Amino acid sequence: MEKGIFESSHPHKVYFDDGLERSLNAILQGKKNLNILVATNTSLADSATIKQIKNILKHQTVFICDGLKAHSPRNDVIKVSKILRENKIDITIGLGGGSVCDTLKVANIGATNEFNNIEDIDRLKNEHQFRTPQSKLIALPTTLSAGEFTCFAGITNEKVPAKEVFFNRHLPPSVIILDPCLTLDTPDRLFFGTGIRAIDHAVETWCSSEAAPTHAAMALRGFKILMHSLKQVKLDKQSHTPRRDCQIGAWLSVQGVAGGLDLGASHGIGHILGGRVGMPHGETSCVMLPHVLAYNLSATEKRQDELSNQIGGKGKKLNEAISELVSQLGLPTRLRDCNISKELLSELAEECLNDKWLGTNPVPLTDATEIEKILLRAW
Repeated sequence: MEKGIFESSHPHKVYFDDGLERSLNAILQGKKNLNILVATNTSLADSATIKQIKNILKHQTVFICDGLKAHSPRNDVIKVSKILRENKIDITIGLGGGSVCDTLKVANIGATNEFNNIEDIDRLKNEHQFRTPQSKLIALPTTLSAGEFTCFAGITNEKVPAKEVFFNRHLPPSVIILDPCLTLDTPDRLFFGTGIRAIDHAVETWCSSEAAPTHAAMALRGFKILMHSLKQVKLDKQSHTPRRDCQIGAWLSVQGVAGGLDLGASHGIGHILGGRVGMPHGETSCVMLPHVLAYNLSATEKRQDELSNQIGGKGKKLNEAISELVSQLGLPTRLRDCNISKELLSELAEECLNDKWLGTNPVPLTDATEIEKILLRAW
């Protein structure tokens, strides 16, 4: 995103008040005999939600693709691309979190643009003109990662291994359905972890000097909603209202990223921890965000204090308030809690230099030694 220029993000439609069945029926508009792919991960393959979706789609030709893996490996992208192309899929429905959504985003482009092997995905690095995907992509998020709102997709190159972030205007889903019921089967650690990831979106947007006023305002509101509503879900895990509020907060928090804003080191280090050692991205934010905030304090103290004041911080530093919430939610606070070896930190620090968001951190991180110091404090 260019400083001083606001550009609207992808014009998707978001259903946030009608629930899954009414929303899907509104999208189908009575059409029958459509070829529809329902894609998800292993844990949701036999869920009540999949059964509900099949029932809603009883007048359609339904294909199921389950077993999609975490961190969106390239092999999954190619597998789904082939299914879409060979079966002339009209609508693709993705049930799951960020990994499912990112896989389908790139697969949808790949189906229409002849991505036949994992090397073809590299075309997203250099080409910008792709044919519009033929299949309408509908996202049914079960977590709070909010990747469904962005033009980015994080895909793991298994040969490296590392996660690579791709950008294209054709990537976002056409439709997003926010229904708190979709999150009820999500494991607590995953739901709350992605909630902290959403807070990370909001914080690094608010602390960026490049954020457009609209994105900063939404980040501020999203942060306040999430800091309150995640605690409410912890107190009453079956209540729909705080879960819906969390979904709204995550939606607001990611609008800077959706608009092309470059974020900071918490996200950048998280990309490496996720792609290199398989650490869930929500948990990278749990561990790294407080330490990155402490490192950035000299450049963003006023902005951090403004966020702290939003939640009645009473003199408490923002990094302390977030660390406290992470602990309250029963999430990991140290890299060692996530089985990251101390001996690996130096190597990880070097790899972090390959992520551009280290350079767009409020205090740019261009020295592996400085990155390693942050990792050591987080260990």
